[in-house]
Amino acid sequence: MFLVDIRIKQFGITPAELLFVGDLPSDITAAKTVGARSAGISRPSPMGLASDFTKSPVDGQAARLKALKPDYFLDSLTDLLTVI
Repeated sequence: MFLVDIRIKQFGITPAELLFVGDLPSDITAAKTVGARSAGISRPSPMGLASDFTKSPVDGQAARLKALKPDYFLDSLTDLLTVI
């Protein structure tokens, strides 16, 4: 069971009513698995390391999230205001 499932049950909503915002690939996957909308948000990796040292950690994280095709992609939490 994903955290998304728990929140859907906790708030008594349908998956279509939920926008799950996450900064990890597993967050986007979980939202898609249960049929919820997803928003990826870019942030530096926890260890501050990039898999491709020619790019910043934020660029690498953003690329991984975008590859999963979330419904929305946010550069910051304030971008969420344009989505909801």
